[in-house]
Amino acid sequence: MTALDVSHHSGSLQLQKLRAARDAGVTRLVVGTQHHEIARQQAGVALMLGLEVQAYVYLYFAANTAERVRRDLPLLRAIGATRYWLDAEDTPPGMSADAKVAGLRAAVEAAAAAGVPHGIYTARWWWTQHAGNTTEFAHLPLWTAQWDGQADLHVFTAYGGWKSLSMKQYRPATAAEVKAGGVWFPDQATGVWCDVNAYAEAPVAAPPPPAVPGVGLDQRTQLRGVLEQLKRDGALVRNSGDAMVQRADAALALLGGES
Repeated sequence: MTALDVSHHSGSLQLQKLRAARDAGVTRLVVGTQHHEIARQQAGVALMLGLEVQAYVYLYFAANTAERVRRDLPLLRAIGATRYWLDAEDTPPGMSADAKVAGLRAAVEAAAAAGVPHGIYTARWWWTQHAGNTTEFAHLPLWTAQWDGQADLHVFTAYGGWKSLSMKQYRPATAAEVKAGGVWFPDQATGVWCDVNAYAEAPVAAPPPPAVPGVGLDQRTQLRGVLEQLKRDGALVRNSGDAMVQRADAALALLGGES
């Protein structure tokens, strides 16, 4: 199946143009959260046409990535995003791979604490050079940028412990498509307003934590977030703080979370 991803550079989307994309087989639109008002407009047009809407956030690792995720939460609820992709491609000068991985980890934890279905957007070149090819996030869905022109999720150069894809960004709009004025339409900044993606009809979701009697999935996710915050708070308090961390670790173990 085919998805388009757009950003704030794409600007407002016109109904008739996105309808042309839908009629050509596009079934999903992924909007960037760089500018919320633009994202709301883009998602609104997609929803009017019956398209699935997802979202992605470009993570700046020199900033507070968890706070960036929390800032997007009202937007994600408003547009009904079915998945929130954490975009890992920033290359701040002088920052170590461990520091970038820590920033991504903080974003993942914030999304999980909010109960938001999430995944990783990245590319093999970035992951191997800037994240040390870590396998820490291999349990999450992967949307990879592999511009090989092949709309086939099985054609995939593996990395980071991932064995399969949820979505594949395989090419940008071509100059011929832009010139023809068909499905793809240019923006002033780049001449191309979207990239083209293939995705599985039933994307593989992150495995749920083990069931806990009497605790629903949403409650369990929220509780994990509270416990992880308790661990962070406890680490700042001497003596009694140690006990707080130990109790949080024990509760997280029961929930199936990592300590």
